[in-house]
Amino acid sequence: MRPLRIEPFSFSYDGHDRLTYPPLCFEPGLNILKGANGSGKTTYLKALAGLLGERVHQKESLYMSEKPSFPSYMRVKDYLMALESASPSTKGEANELLERFGLHAKREARIESLSKGMRQKLALIETLNEARPLYLLDEPFNGIDKAFMPLALEAVSALKGIVIVTLHEAVDFKGPLREVYL
Repeated sequence: MRPLRIEPFSFSYDGHDRLTYPPLCFEPGLNILKGANGSGKTTYLKALAGLLGERVHQKESLYMSEKPSFPSYMRVKDYLMALESASPSTKGEANELLERFGLHAKREARIESLSKGMRQKLALIETLNEARPLYLLDEPFNGIDKAFMPLALEAVSALKGIVIVTLHEAVDFKGPLREVYL
């Protein structure tokens, strides 16, 4: 797989200051996107995902928001089944991931009854169950228990393709990673 090279671009919305991004290069594997608070890391990922209008690259991507939203009325198992039937790039590993992430007992629960950490795990399961060339993960570990963190880090580190992650707090990834600064 080739690196993803992003040319400089600018973006502004809702009266906010114009954000101008430098050219950046993301290698296959894990890339940690760093920048000061308010530097536009979330906006950058959303622009890469094509969520803010024109796409700035041509790779198919999966964006995981720092505040995932779900149809709260659905049960966990129904939500994951719907995703698997709707997505041509699913890996079909939702049940295995539920077990690994300690959510198997919550399969019948309505999503609205899950804690913030459990909803974050569900968002990670959704992400990990997709095969994409580009993963854009915005603060994917917010609300996750420290005891679960090593498993979450291992799972994200094992994704194939180009993985770009923003972090609010330092985490201890095992294996190679690349830091990219805005």
